[in-house]
Amino acid sequence: MMIDITKRKEAENELIFHARLLNEINEAAIVTDLEGKITYWNRAAEKLYGWIRDEVLRKNIIDVTPTDTSKEEAEKIMEQLRHGDSWTGQFLVKRKDGSTFTALVSNSPVYNDDGKVTGIIGISTDITEKIDVEFKLRERIKEQQCLYNISQLDEQKLRIGELLKKAVNLIPKGFQNPENTAASIEWKDEVYSSENVEQKNLVLTELSRRFIKMPLIIRVYLLEEIHDSGESAILEEEKLLLKAIKDLLAVKIEKIIQKEELMNTLEEKDSLLMEIHHRVKNNLAVVSGLLEMQAIGTDNQELSDYLMKAVFRIKSMAILHEQLYQSGSFSKIRLSLTIKHLVQDLLASVQTDTKVNLEFDLEPVLINIYKGIPCCILVNEVVMNILDQGFTDNGRAKIKTSVSEVNGNVNVKIFADDFSLLDKFQKKELQFMGLKLTDMLTKQLDGENEFAKTENGMVFRLSFPKSDSQDKLNIFEN
Repeated sequence: MMIDITKRKEAENELIFHARLLNEINEAAIVTDLEGKITYWNRAAEKLYGWIRDEVLRKNIIDVTPTDTSKEEAEKIMEQLRHGDSWTGQFLVKRKDGSTFTALVSNSPVYNDDGKVTGIIGISTDITEKIDVEFKLRERIKEQQCLYNISQLDEQKLRIGELLKKAVNLIPKGFQNPENTAASIEWKDEVYSSENVEQKNLVLTELSRRFIKMPLIIRVYLLEEIHDSGESAILEEEKLLLKAIKDLLAVKIEKIIQKEELMNTLEEKDSLLMEIHHRVKNNLAVVSGLLEMQAIGTDNQELSDYLMKAVFRIKSMAILHEQLYQSGSFSKIRLSLTIKHLVQDLLASVQTDTKVNLEFDLEPVLINIYKGIPCCILVNEVVMNILDQGFTDNGRAKIKTSVSEVNGNVNVKIFADDFSLLDKFQKKELQFMGLKLTDMLTKQLDGENEFAKTENGMVFRLSFPKSDSQDKLNIFEN
Protein backbone atom coordinates (compact mmCIF):
# COMPACT_ATOMS: atom_id res chain seq x y z
CA MET A 1 0.00 0.00 0.00
CA MET A 2 2.87 2.33 0.90
CA ILE A 3 4.56 1.65 -2.49
CA ASP A 4 1.37 2.55 -4.49
CA ILE A 5 1.02 5.87 -2.65
CA THR A 6 4.67 6.68 -3.29
CA LYS A 7 4.37 5.95 -7.07
CA ARG A 8 1.22 8.03 -7.31
CA LYS A 9 2.90 10.87 -5.48
CA GLU A 10 5.88 10.69 -7.83
CA ALA A 11 3.57 10.74 -10.84
CA GLU A 12 1.68 13.75 -9.49
CA ASN A 13 4.93 15.58 -8.83
CA GLU A 14 6.09 14.80 -12.36
CA LEU A 15 2.82 16.16 -13.80
CA ILE A 16 3.16 19.33 -11.68
CA PHE A 17 6.74 19.74 -12.93
CA HIS A 18 5.70 19.36 -16.57
CA ALA A 19 2.79 21.73 -16.02
CA ARG A 20 5.13 24.34 -14.59
CA LEU A 21 7.43 23.89 -17.60
CA LEU A 22 4.54 24.44 -20.03
CA ASN A 23 3.47 27.47 -18.03
CA GLU A 24 6.83 29.10 -18.52
CA ILE A 25 7.03 28.84 -22.32
CA ASN A 26 5.99 31.81 -24.46
CA GLU A 27 3.75 29.80 -26.80
CA ALA A 28 0.18 28.93 -25.91
CA ALA A 29 0.01 25.30 -24.71
CA ILE A 30 -3.38 23.58 -24.57
CA VAL A 31 -4.04 19.95 -23.55
CA THR A 32 -7.30 18.10 -24.20
CA ASP A 33 -8.57 14.58 -23.69
CA LEU A 34 -9.61 12.45 -26.64
CA GLU A 35 -13.10 13.96 -26.60
CA GLY A 36 -11.60 17.42 -27.01
CA LYS A 37 -12.30 18.65 -23.48
CA ILE A 38 -9.63 21.06 -22.26
CA THR A 39 -7.57 19.72 -19.36
CA TYR A 40 -4.71 22.22 -19.39
CA TRP A 41 -4.45 25.89 -20.41
CA ASN A 42 -1.18 27.73 -19.72
CA ARG A 43 -0.59 31.43 -19.05
CA ALA A 44 0.50 32.11 -22.64
CA ALA A 45 -2.83 30.67 -23.83
CA GLU A 46 -4.67 33.01 -21.46
CA LYS A 47 -2.78 35.99 -22.95
CA LEU A 48 -3.21 34.86 -26.55
CA TYR A 49 -6.89 33.88 -26.53
CA GLY A 50 -8.20 36.13 -23.72
CA TRP A 51 -9.73 33.26 -21.70
CA ILE A 52 -8.44 32.51 -18.21
CA ARG A 53 -7.86 28.88 -17.34
CA ASP A 54 -10.94 28.37 -15.13
CA GLU A 55 -13.22 29.71 -17.87
CA VAL A 56 -12.21 27.04 -20.38
CA LEU A 57 -11.33 23.92 -18.38
CA ARG A 58 -13.61 20.98 -19.30
CA LYS A 59 -14.97 22.90 -22.28
CA ASN A 60 -14.60 21.38 -25.75
CA ILE A 61 -11.74 22.96 -27.67
CA ILE A 62 -13.94 23.03 -30.81
CA ASP A 63 -16.23 25.54 -29.07
CA VAL A 64 -13.39 27.74 -27.79
CA THR A 65 -10.67 28.51 -30.34
CA PRO A 66 -11.82 27.67 -33.91
CA THR A 67 -13.87 30.25 -35.85
CA ASP A 68 -17.23 29.32 -37.33
CA THR A 69 -15.57 28.83 -40.71
CA SER A 70 -12.73 26.66 -39.37
CA LYS A 71 -14.71 24.33 -37.03
CA GLU A 72 -15.24 21.67 -39.67
CA GLU A 73 -11.53 21.56 -40.42
CA ALA A 74 -10.79 21.43 -36.66
CA GLU A 75 -13.01 18.31 -36.32
CA LYS A 76 -11.04 16.58 -39.09
CA ILE A 77 -7.75 17.44 -37.40
CA MET A 78 -8.99 16.07 -34.04
CA GLU A 79 -9.97 12.81 -35.68
CA GLN A 80 -6.51 12.58 -37.23
CA LEU A 81 -4.88 13.18 -33.84
CA ARG A 82 -7.03 10.50 -32.15
CA HIS A 83 -5.51 8.01 -34.55
CA GLY A 84 -2.01 9.01 -33.45
CA ASP A 85 -1.09 11.33 -36.34
CA SER A 86 0.42 14.75 -35.62
CA TRP A 87 -0.67 17.93 -37.46
CA THR A 88 1.13 21.24 -38.03
CA GLY A 89 -0.01 24.22 -40.04
CA GLN A 90 -1.62 27.65 -40.16
CA PHE A 91 -5.10 27.83 -38.68
CA LEU A 92 -7.69 30.58 -38.32
CA VAL A 93 -8.66 30.96 -34.64
CA LYS A 94 -10.61 33.42 -32.48
CA ARG A 95 -10.18 35.21 -29.18
CA LYS A 96 -12.69 35.60 -26.36
CA ASP A 97 -13.75 39.00 -27.77
CA GLY A 98 -14.54 37.40 -31.13
CA SER A 99 -11.55 38.84 -33.04
CA THR A 100 -9.76 36.40 -35.29
CA PHE A 101 -6.14 35.84 -36.22
CA THR A 102 -3.99 33.23 -37.95
CA ALA A 103 -1.96 30.98 -35.69
CA LEU A 104 0.80 28.52 -36.41
CA VAL A 105 -0.44 25.37 -34.63
CA SER A 106 1.46 22.19 -33.85
CA ASN A 107 -0.73 19.37 -32.49
CA SER A 108 0.58 16.03 -31.22
CA PRO A 109 -1.04 12.99 -29.58
CA VAL A 110 -0.11 12.18 -25.95
CA TYR A 111 0.63 8.53 -25.12
CA ASN A 112 0.50 6.63 -21.77
CA ASP A 113 2.99 4.04 -20.63
CA ASP A 114 1.12 1.38 -22.58
CA GLY A 115 1.51 3.32 -25.84
CA LYS A 116 -2.15 4.30 -26.09
CA VAL A 117 -3.28 7.80 -27.09
CA THR A 118 -4.77 9.41 -23.95
CA GLY A 119 -4.82 13.07 -24.91
CA ILE A 120 -3.76 15.81 -27.30
CA ILE A 121 -1.37 18.71 -26.78
CA GLY A 122 -1.30 21.76 -29.05
CA ILE A 123 1.21 24.59 -29.21
CA SER A 124 0.03 27.75 -31.00
CA THR A 125 1.67 31.07 -31.92
CA ASP A 126 0.14 34.23 -33.37
CA ILE A 127 1.77 34.73 -36.80
CA THR A 128 -0.41 37.66 -37.89
CA GLU A 129 2.55 40.04 -37.87
CA LYS A 130 4.69 37.56 -39.81
CA ILE A 131 1.95 37.08 -42.41
CA ASP A 132 1.49 40.84 -42.66
CA VAL A 133 5.22 41.36 -43.22
CA GLU A 134 5.30 38.62 -45.85
CA PHE A 135 2.24 40.11 -47.55
CA LYS A 136 3.79 43.57 -47.62
CA LEU A 137 7.05 42.14 -48.92
CA ARG A 138 5.22 40.31 -51.73
CA GLU A 139 3.31 43.49 -52.56
CA ARG A 140 6.50 45.58 -52.67
CA ILE A 141 8.16 42.98 -54.91
CA LYS A 142 5.09 42.99 -57.16
CA GLU A 143 5.12 46.80 -57.32
CA GLN A 144 8.83 46.91 -58.10
CA GLN A 145 8.37 44.26 -60.78
CA CYS A 146 5.58 46.33 -62.31
CA LEU A 147 7.79 49.43 -62.38
CA TYR A 148 10.69 47.43 -63.79
CA ASN A 149 8.55 45.96 -66.59
CA ILE A 150 7.32 49.43 -67.57
CA SER A 151 10.86 50.81 -67.39
CA GLN A 152 11.97 48.11 -69.85
CA LEU A 153 9.58 49.38 -72.53
CA ASP A 154 12.00 50.78 -75.09
CA GLU A 155 11.06 54.37 -75.90
CA GLN A 156 13.71 54.35 -78.62
CA LYS A 157 11.73 51.80 -80.63
CA LEU A 158 8.12 52.64 -79.67
CA ARG A 159 5.81 55.46 -80.58
CA ILE A 160 3.80 57.07 -77.77
CA GLY A 161 0.63 55.13 -78.59
CA GLU A 162 2.50 51.82 -78.68
CA LEU A 163 4.19 52.61 -75.36
CA LEU A 164 0.90 53.43 -73.61
CA LYS A 165 -0.86 50.34 -75.01
CA LYS A 166 1.81 48.12 -73.49
CA ALA A 167 2.06 50.05 -70.22
CA VAL A 168 -1.68 50.08 -69.48
CA ASN A 169 -1.79 46.27 -69.41
CA LEU A 170 1.18 46.15 -67.01
CA ILE A 171 -0.30 48.55 -64.43
CA PRO A 172 -2.89 46.15 -62.85
CA LYS A 173 -0.14 43.59 -62.18
CA GLY A 174 1.38 45.92 -59.57
CA PHE A 175 -1.78 46.06 -57.43
CA GLN A 176 -2.86 43.75 -54.59
CA ASN A 177 -5.69 42.20 -56.63
CA PRO A 178 -4.52 42.19 -60.26
CA GLU A 179 -7.43 40.04 -61.43
CA ASN A 180 -9.87 42.61 -59.97
CA THR A 181 -7.98 45.68 -61.23
CA ALA A 182 -8.08 47.50 -64.56
CA ALA A 183 -6.47 50.68 -65.81
CA SER A 184 -6.75 53.34 -68.49
CA ILE A 185 -4.35 55.99 -69.78
CA GLU A 186 -5.56 59.16 -71.45
CA TRP A 187 -3.18 61.07 -73.72
CA LYS A 188 -4.32 63.85 -76.02
CA ASP A 189 -7.59 62.60 -77.52
CA GLU A 190 -6.83 58.89 -77.12
CA VAL A 191 -7.75 56.55 -74.26
CA TYR A 192 -5.81 53.31 -73.86
CA SER A 193 -7.48 50.71 -71.61
CA SER A 194 -6.51 47.36 -70.17
CA GLU A 195 -8.74 44.37 -70.80
CA ASN A 196 -12.23 44.32 -69.26
CA VAL A 197 -12.00 47.86 -67.88
CA GLU A 198 -15.27 49.09 -66.34
CA GLN A 199 -15.33 52.85 -65.85
CA LYS A 200 -17.93 52.78 -63.07
CA ASN A 201 -15.63 51.65 -60.25
CA LEU A 202 -12.95 54.35 -60.40
CA VAL A 203 -10.74 54.24 -57.31
CA LEU A 204 -7.57 56.16 -58.20
CA THR A 205 -6.47 58.88 -60.63
CA GLU A 206 -3.06 60.39 -61.36
CA LEU A 207 -2.58 63.46 -63.54
CA SER A 208 0.70 64.71 -65.03
CA ARG A 209 0.86 68.29 -66.30
CA ARG A 210 4.40 67.90 -67.54
CA PHE A 211 3.25 68.59 -71.08
CA ILE A 212 1.56 71.89 -71.96
CA LYS A 213 -2.02 71.36 -73.16
CA MET A 214 -1.43 67.60 -73.22
CA PRO A 215 -2.21 66.15 -69.77
CA LEU A 216 -1.32 62.53 -69.09
CA ILE A 217 -4.07 60.91 -67.01
CA ILE A 218 -3.86 57.42 -65.50
CA ARG A 219 -6.94 55.87 -63.89
CA VAL A 220 -7.31 52.65 -61.90
CA TYR A 221 -10.61 50.78 -61.54
CA LEU A 222 -11.87 47.81 -59.55
CA LEU A 223 -13.87 45.37 -61.64
CA GLU A 224 -15.86 44.38 -58.55
CA GLU A 225 -16.40 46.51 -55.47
CA ILE A 226 -14.91 45.28 -52.20
CA HIS A 227 -17.62 45.18 -49.52
CA ASP A 228 -15.48 43.82 -46.68
CA SER A 229 -14.93 46.87 -44.45
CA GLY A 230 -11.79 45.28 -43.04
CA GLU A 231 -10.02 45.33 -46.41
CA SER A 232 -8.73 48.51 -48.00
CA ALA A 233 -9.61 48.88 -51.68
CA ILE A 234 -6.34 50.72 -52.41
CA LEU A 235 -3.18 50.62 -50.31
CA GLU A 236 -1.15 53.76 -49.67
CA GLU A 237 1.80 52.02 -51.33
CA GLU A 238 -0.32 51.50 -54.45
CA LYS A 239 -1.03 55.23 -54.60
CA LEU A 240 2.71 55.84 -54.52
CA LEU A 241 3.16 53.16 -57.19
CA LEU A 242 0.75 54.92 -59.55
CA LYS A 243 2.56 58.23 -59.00
CA ALA A 244 5.86 56.52 -59.84
CA ILE A 245 4.31 54.98 -62.99
CA LYS A 246 2.97 58.39 -64.00
CA ASP A 247 6.40 60.00 -63.61
CA LEU A 248 8.13 57.12 -65.41
CA LEU A 249 5.74 57.26 -68.38
CA ALA A 250 6.03 61.06 -68.51
CA VAL A 251 9.81 60.76 -68.82
CA LYS A 252 9.49 58.11 -71.54
CA ILE A 253 6.93 60.18 -73.46
CA GLU A 254 9.21 63.20 -73.23
CA LYS A 255 12.09 61.16 -74.67
CA ILE A 256 9.88 59.93 -77.53
CA ILE A 257 8.78 63.49 -78.28
CA GLN A 258 12.41 64.64 -78.28
CA LYS A 259 13.34 61.71 -80.54
CA GLU A 260 10.52 62.53 -82.97
CA GLU A 261 11.48 66.21 -82.99
CA LEU A 262 15.09 65.21 -83.64
CA MET A 263 14.02 62.89 -86.45
CA ASN A 264 11.95 65.68 -87.98
CA THR A 265 14.94 68.02 -87.69
CA LEU A 266 17.17 65.41 -89.32
CA GLU A 267 14.67 64.93 -92.13
CA GLU A 268 14.58 68.68 -92.67
CA LYS A 269 18.38 68.74 -92.61
CA ASP A 270 18.53 65.90 -95.14
CA SER A 271 16.10 67.72 -97.41
CA LEU A 272 18.09 70.94 -97.08
CA LEU A 273 21.39 69.17 -97.74
CA MET A 274 19.91 67.43 -100.76
CA GLU A 275 18.76 70.78 -102.10
CA ILE A 276 22.17 72.35 -101.44
CA HIS A 277 23.91 69.37 -103.02
CA HIS A 278 21.87 69.63 -106.21
CA ARG A 279 22.39 73.38 -106.42
CA VAL A 280 26.15 73.16 -105.85
CA LYS A 281 26.41 70.26 -108.29
CA ASN A 282 24.46 72.17 -110.93
CA ASN A 283 26.41 75.39 -110.36
CA LEU A 284 29.77 73.62 -110.63
CA ALA A 285 28.57 71.89 -113.79
CA VAL A 286 27.46 75.20 -115.27
CA VAL A 287 30.76 76.93 -114.43
CA SER A 288 32.92 74.07 -115.72
CA GLY A 289 30.76 73.84 -118.83
CA LEU A 290 31.14 77.55 -119.58
CA LEU A 291 34.92 77.39 -119.07
CA GLU A 292 35.18 74.31 -121.26
CA MET A 293 33.20 76.02 -124.02
CA GLN A 294 35.51 79.05 -123.74
CA ALA A 295 38.58 76.80 -123.94
CA ILE A 296 37.28 75.07 -127.04
CA GLY A 297 36.26 78.36 -128.68
CA THR A 298 39.58 80.19 -128.32
CA ASP A 299 42.41 80.10 -130.84
CA ASN A 300 44.96 80.80 -128.11
CA GLN A 301 46.35 77.38 -127.12
CA GLU A 302 47.96 78.66 -123.93
CA LEU A 303 44.70 80.23 -122.80
CA SER A 304 42.83 77.05 -123.74
CA ASP A 305 45.23 74.98 -121.60
CA TYR A 306 44.77 77.25 -118.59
CA LEU A 307 40.99 77.18 -118.98
CA MET A 308 40.96 73.36 -119.20
CA LYS A 309 43.08 73.12 -116.05
CA ALA A 310 40.52 75.34 -114.33
CA VAL A 311 37.82 72.97 -115.59
CA PHE A 312 39.68 69.97 -114.11
CA ARG A 313 40.02 71.76 -110.76
CA ILE A 314 36.29 72.52 -110.67
CA LYS A 315 35.48 68.92 -111.57
CA SER A 316 37.76 67.71 -108.77
CA MET A 317 35.81 69.93 -106.34
CA ALA A 318 32.58 68.43 -107.69
CA ILE A 319 33.88 64.91 -107.07
CA LEU A 320 34.86 65.84 -103.50
CA HIS A 321 31.42 67.29 -102.91
CA GLU A 322 29.76 64.17 -104.35
CA GLN A 323 31.84 61.88 -102.11
CA LEU A 324 30.94 63.88 -99.02
CA TYR A 325 27.25 63.77 -99.88
CA GLN A 326 27.21 60.05 -100.63
CA SER A 327 29.13 59.18 -97.45
CA GLY A 328 26.45 60.82 -95.29
CA SER A 329 29.15 62.65 -93.31
CA PHE A 330 30.08 66.27 -93.77
CA SER A 331 33.00 66.16 -91.35
CA LYS A 332 34.99 63.14 -92.59
CA ILE A 333 36.35 62.04 -95.98
CA ARG A 334 37.17 58.50 -97.07
CA LEU A 335 40.48 59.64 -98.45
CA SER A 336 41.58 56.58 -100.43
CA LEU A 337 38.24 56.15 -102.19
CA THR A 338 38.01 59.86 -103.02
CA ILE A 339 41.55 59.98 -104.43
CA LYS A 340 40.84 56.93 -106.59
CA HIS A 341 37.75 58.59 -108.07
CA LEU A 342 39.67 61.82 -108.65
CA VAL A 343 42.53 60.14 -110.53
CA GLN A 344 40.20 57.97 -112.62
CA ASP A 345 37.98 60.91 -113.56
CA LEU A 346 40.98 63.10 -114.35
CA LEU A 347 42.47 60.53 -116.73
CA ALA A 348 39.10 60.12 -118.44
CA SER A 349 38.88 63.90 -118.98
CA VAL A 350 42.41 64.55 -120.29
CA GLN A 351 43.15 63.95 -123.96
CA THR A 352 46.48 62.12 -124.40
CA ASP A 353 48.02 59.94 -127.07
CA THR A 354 49.61 57.76 -124.43
CA LYS A 355 47.69 54.82 -122.98
CA VAL A 356 48.04 55.33 -119.25
CA ASN A 357 47.57 52.37 -116.95
CA LEU A 358 46.36 53.30 -113.44
CA GLU A 359 47.40 51.27 -110.41
CA PHE A 360 46.34 51.79 -106.79
CA ASP A 361 47.67 50.62 -103.44
CA LEU A 362 45.15 52.12 -101.02
CA GLU A 363 44.66 51.58 -97.31
CA PRO A 364 41.32 52.77 -95.87
CA VAL A 365 41.95 56.18 -94.27
CA LEU A 366 39.18 58.31 -92.77
CA ILE A 367 40.20 61.92 -92.34
CA ASN A 368 38.52 65.21 -91.41
CA ILE A 369 37.58 67.62 -94.20
CA TYR A 370 40.10 70.25 -93.09
CA LYS A 371 42.87 67.81 -93.98
CA GLY A 372 41.10 65.74 -96.62
CA ILE A 373 40.03 68.46 -99.04
CA PRO A 374 43.47 70.14 -99.37
CA CYS A 375 45.05 66.69 -99.77
CA CYS A 376 42.65 65.70 -102.57
CA ILE A 377 43.11 69.01 -104.39
CA LEU A 378 46.87 68.57 -104.06
CA VAL A 379 46.72 65.06 -105.57
CA ASN A 380 44.55 66.42 -108.38
CA GLU A 381 47.19 69.08 -109.18
CA VAL A 382 50.08 66.60 -109.21
CA VAL A 383 48.31 64.05 -111.41
CA MET A 384 47.01 66.75 -113.75
CA ASN A 385 50.54 68.11 -114.25
CA ILE A 386 51.96 64.62 -114.76
CA LEU A 387 49.44 64.05 -117.52
CA ASP A 388 50.12 67.51 -118.96
CA GLN A 389 53.93 67.41 -118.89
CA GLY A 390 54.79 63.71 -119.09
CA PHE A 391 54.59 60.66 -121.33
CA THR A 392 55.60 62.44 -124.52
CA ASP A 393 57.83 59.63 -125.78
CA ASN A 394 55.99 56.52 -124.65
CA GLY A 395 53.14 54.70 -126.26
CA ARG A 396 52.21 53.23 -122.86
CA ALA A 397 52.66 54.60 -119.36
CA LYS A 398 51.81 53.90 -115.74
CA ILE A 399 50.67 56.01 -112.81
CA LYS A 400 50.54 54.31 -109.42
CA THR A 401 48.89 56.00 -106.44
CA SER A 402 49.42 54.79 -102.87
CA VAL A 403 47.75 55.93 -99.62
CA SER A 404 48.71 54.67 -96.17
CA GLU A 405 48.67 55.68 -92.53
CA VAL A 406 51.74 55.16 -90.30
CA ASN A 407 52.12 56.38 -86.71
CA GLY A 408 49.45 59.05 -87.07
CA ASN A 409 50.80 60.36 -90.37
CA VAL A 410 49.05 60.08 -93.73
CA ASN A 411 51.40 59.16 -96.58
CA VAL A 412 50.52 59.68 -100.25
CA LYS A 413 52.78 58.53 -103.11
CA ILE A 414 52.20 59.12 -106.81
CA PHE A 415 54.57 57.28 -109.16
CA ALA A 416 54.92 57.93 -112.92
CA ASP A 417 57.24 55.90 -115.16
CA ASP A 418 58.64 58.97 -116.98
CA PHE A 419 62.26 59.99 -116.19
CA SER A 420 61.86 63.41 -117.83
CA LEU A 421 59.18 64.63 -115.42
CA LEU A 422 61.50 65.55 -112.55
CA ASP A 423 63.68 67.76 -114.75
CA LYS A 424 60.61 69.52 -116.16
CA PHE A 425 59.15 70.18 -112.72
CA GLN A 426 62.45 71.56 -111.39
CA LYS A 427 63.01 74.06 -114.22
CA LYS A 428 62.23 77.55 -112.98
CA GLU A 429 60.22 78.50 -116.07
CA LEU A 430 57.94 75.51 -115.45
CA GLN A 431 57.07 76.42 -111.84
CA PHE A 432 53.54 77.01 -113.01
CA MET A 433 50.47 77.56 -110.87
CA GLY A 434 49.78 73.86 -110.25
CA LEU A 435 53.10 73.21 -108.50
CA LYS A 436 52.92 76.47 -106.56
CA LEU A 437 49.48 75.44 -105.38
CA THR A 438 50.93 72.07 -104.37
CA ASP A 439 53.40 73.77 -102.02
CA MET A 440 50.71 76.03 -100.58
CA LEU A 441 48.45 73.08 -99.83
CA THR A 442 51.32 71.10 -98.29
CA LYS A 443 52.02 74.00 -95.97
CA GLN A 444 48.36 74.15 -94.99
CA LEU A 445 48.49 70.45 -94.13
CA ASP A 446 51.54 71.03 -91.87
CA GLY A 447 53.23 68.40 -94.03
CA GLU A 448 56.16 67.83 -96.33
CA ASN A 449 56.38 66.93 -100.02
CA GLU A 450 59.10 66.05 -102.49
CA PHE A 451 59.58 65.05 -106.12
CA ALA A 452 62.27 62.37 -106.47
CA LYS A 453 63.79 60.07 -109.10
CA THR A 454 63.40 56.33 -108.86
CA GLU A 455 64.86 53.46 -110.87
CA ASN A 456 61.82 53.44 -113.10
CA GLY A 457 60.74 57.07 -113.20
CA MET A 458 59.60 59.82 -110.83
CA VAL A 459 57.69 59.74 -107.55
CA PHE A 460 55.88 62.44 -105.62
CA ARG A 461 55.73 61.92 -101.85
CA LEU A 462 53.44 63.72 -99.42
CA SER A 463 53.33 63.20 -95.66
CA PHE A 464 51.24 65.10 -93.11
CA PRO A 465 49.80 64.51 -89.60
CA LYS A 466 46.30 63.06 -89.55
CA SER A 467 45.34 64.78 -86.27
CA ASP A 468 42.18 66.83 -86.55
CA SER A 469 42.45 70.54 -87.12
CA GLN A 470 39.74 73.02 -86.24
CA ASP A 471 41.19 75.70 -88.53
CA LYS A 472 38.93 76.91 -91.28
CA LEU A 473 39.54 75.52 -94.71
CA ASN A 474 41.51 77.97 -96.84
CA ILE A 475 43.32 76.54 -99.83
CA PHE A 476 44.81 79.93 -100.71
CA GLU A 477 46.60 80.40 -97.42
CA ASN A 478 50.15 81.71 -97.83
